[in-house]
Amino acid sequence: MRKLALMLFCTAVLLIQSCQNFDNFGEIDRIDHNPEFAIPLVHSSLSIQQALDASDNISILNIAADGSMSLDYTQEQSTTKASTLLSVIDDFPIAMIDSFTSVPVDIFENLSIHKLHLKEGTLEFEIQSSHTEDLDVYISFPGITQDGSPFEVSTELNYEGSSPVVTSINARSIADFELSMPNGEIEMRYEAYNNAGERVLVDLITGVARSWQYDYIEGVWNKEEFLIQKDTVEIDIFDNWVNGEVNFADPQLHIHLKNSIGFPVQMKIQNMEAITHDGNKILFSSNFEEGIDIAYPGLNEPGAEKTSTITLDKNNSNIVSILNARPKSIIYEVKGIINPNEAQEAGFVSDESQLKGIISVKLPLYGMANNFTLESISDFELDEIDEIEEAEFKIITNNGIPVDLNMQVFFTDEQETVIDSLFEDWQQIMAAPDTGANGSVINSNEQTNLVAISEARMNAIQQAKKIKIQANISTANAATTPVRIYAEQEVEVRAGVKLKVNN
Repeated sequence: MRKLALMLFCTAVLLIQSCQNFDNFGEIDRIDHNPEFAIPLVHSSLSIQQALDASDNISILNIAADGSMSLDYTQEQSTTKASTLLSVIDDFPIAMIDSFTSVPVDIFENLSIHKLHLKEGTLEFEIQSSHTEDLDVYISFPGITQDGSPFEVSTELNYEGSSPVVTSINARSIADFELSMPNGEIEMRYEAYNNAGERVLVDLITGVARSWQYDYIEGVWNKEEFLIQKDTVEIDIFDNWVNGEVNFADPQLHIHLKNSIGFPVQMKIQNMEAITHDGNKILFSSNFEEGIDIAYPGLNEPGAEKTSTITLDKNNSNIVSILNARPKSIIYEVKGIINPNEAQEAGFVSDESQLKGIISVKLPLYGMANNFTLESISDFELDEIDEIEEAEFKIITNNGIPVDLNMQVFFTDEQETVIDSLFEDWQQIMAAPDTGANGSVINSNEQTNLVAISEARMNAIQQAKKIKIQANISTANAATTPVRIYAEQEVEVRAGVKLKVNN
């Protein structure tokens, strides 16, 4: 039985527990001198909270501090890492044809770098000289620094009688160095000296930057769209629905975002639609179709995470009509836009920066139900009962939950063909108590039901293999005003049986 059934069937559960005590009748000793006697079966109070505590499947139920309740359907968190939006830094060549060179480098297509901190990577070089003498060569990168000191390498070119002389400098690590590129260029310098200490120029210095990986970047990110989350939220509250209506007074859909990307980001609901149990599609409409700016950490807040929540409710969307159409799922696609206004202010991103999104549908148990019918089928087995000529059950409910509950119980064979029913027709098991203007219960309401079962019916019921429970629920005041369900609301059930035994 689904969660809503759990919540509203609490009386029915106790009733069925009473009915399932039929198997105890076989243990009753025959009393020849007292062929008619009464046995108490149940005298218990059950609150909504107790019914929930007894269930192992209530993860969607949320109880607030005031006891008010809601069904919360939450999709698993999605995470978009900023690193997946930036291309991998490919190996790239560099060339120095003069002693001072600035080379434009596009490390990322969509991000202009001002500053980049490297956690991995190397630089390697090859030097070519036509000089017929030994040289000492010093290479430095003023824009690649560590603790304020530039990256530097040096080597000797040894002339051995043939020209040009070619010498390599093996890969040197630049891990934990910071690259500064204020104009999108990498600055490189070299100095070459002969044995006389004179400064000379070599023919060419080439190099390769390999396996660069960053852990922090500052710069300007060009406007770019990306997918935050595309998924489905399953709504199972209507899975056992057979007939009738239920209307939630204040349903809400929340989009929770946690952002540690240090650039302006806008969220846009690209698509959102509900699929009903009838197979129809209903599109969401809201005031957020133009996009929503979400919070982001500033340039002086690396590592910080900012939280934003966007809520679709009865005041800014058509969610009420959608939920009242009995959806079984909500399909959504939410996109993000980095730097939507194409601002030129610098922001930051790290290798840990990410945008986390959670979609949740919240259904406060405040609303109306009109002939809302649910059905549950389960296996049934009743031990053989001897010597009982007739049984009459008496069920008294004292109801503090603001619903009318009409009920029918069918006993069926394996193919679900009805053998018998507990009642001749739908039976009101509990009557809704009076409620106040705010939908809360004022006082409880007592109801008494008598159910007679003959020996022939008892014998027929013993052949049943399944039990089908149908419950028809309507809220108080003939489902004309919303009511509130609280965890402390309860129903008291007293049930007994009067048995007539064959002599």
